[in-house]
Amino acid sequence: MLPLVSVIIPVYNVMPFLKKCLDSVVKQSYSNLEIIVIDDGSTDGSGNFLDDYLLYSCRKIEVSHIKNNGLSNARNHGLSFAKGDYIMFLDGDDWLELEAIGNIVDILFQHEQKIDLLLFPYIREFSKNSVKRKLFLEDAIFFNSLEFKNLIYKKLIGPRGNELKKPEKLDILSTAWGKLYSRDLIKNKFSPYNVAYPEDLLFNIQNLAYVKNAVYTEVTALHYNRLATNSSAVTKKFSFDNYLFSNKLINCISSIITNQNLGCEYEERLVSRTILRLFSFMLILSVSSLSFSQKIRYGNSIVKDPINKESFKKFKSSRKSLPKSWQCFYFLMEKENTFLIVVTLFFFGKIRSFING
Repeated sequence: MLPLVSVIIPVYNVMPFLKKCLDSVVKQSYSNLEIIVIDDGSTDGSGNFLDDYLLYSCRKIEVSHIKNNGLSNARNHGLSFAKGDYIMFLDGDDWLELEAIGNIVDILFQHEQKIDLLLFPYIREFSKNSVKRKLFLEDAIFFNSLEFKNLIYKKLIGPRGNELKKPEKLDILSTAWGKLYSRDLIKNKFSPYNVAYPEDLLFNIQNLAYVKNAVYTEVTALHYNRLATNSSAVTKKFSFDNYLFSNKLINCISSIITNQNLGCEYEERLVSRTILRLFSFMLILSVSSLSFSQKIRYGNSIVKDPINKESFKKFKSSRKSLPKSWQCFYFLMEKENTFLIVVTLFFFGKIRSFING
């Protein structure tokens, strides 16, 4: 019997991409689907479009219109009445390949035991090019519980040793999308972003701790929208609040490590995460539309934050494992040279945007 797969799609102001997203699910070759779409109080017409789309859809779609309360709440709303044996999350501005779910379910049937989690890569869709992000070097991997713990779960906490050679992969495994979850695996809901930012990471740390087995496959890939016209994906506004919420996430993970007696290795990995996350915040700050004086003010607040200063002390011996360019950035951070950091990252960000479009 084919397992029921519930696809949960939160939607908020993604009108230019919504049809492409919905078409990619409705037109799946796999038949046993439950499609759940949650309009999180959109103000750009996305909600009305969903109602019209229902009239002509060849598949049944469950649509809910709720008051805007964030991505986590929308996903939790979908989870509350999802009936699937497996759960997939898809953001309303991303899309799937038309054979994606069928190919993934075929992989599940290749194994005698029930698979708890299936992971697949994603393709970043820019205006000028598409860039595939493989999660692993191999095209297909089976993980038992110990292998999953060592090769995936620990990396969710943070990188360590040779893993630091690829710091740009800090969150490559932490997203809720790009995965097929066994429904039985999900014991914890998404926390709101003002409790833990980014929300996906805490969700996965809480729910993937007891994975018995998992599979990585490249039979499909999710298309992750980074198009220039998608303001929600590309031109992120700097939010100091998000940085503070990220601190809360670090504290949440620290509590998990302490309460579950996970030990020194996990603490070391969390120190790495605490430090490496700073690059993204400082880059978004540097290329934002804020005035230069505001960038310096917020940058100083991040650089001089006690949680970072304490982590730098613990991270010192690990820094040599980073690429040279990253070592330079963290050297400037440690020396609290906010001016040079902001100027350097401003030009780096502009060059990268020009290349990607």
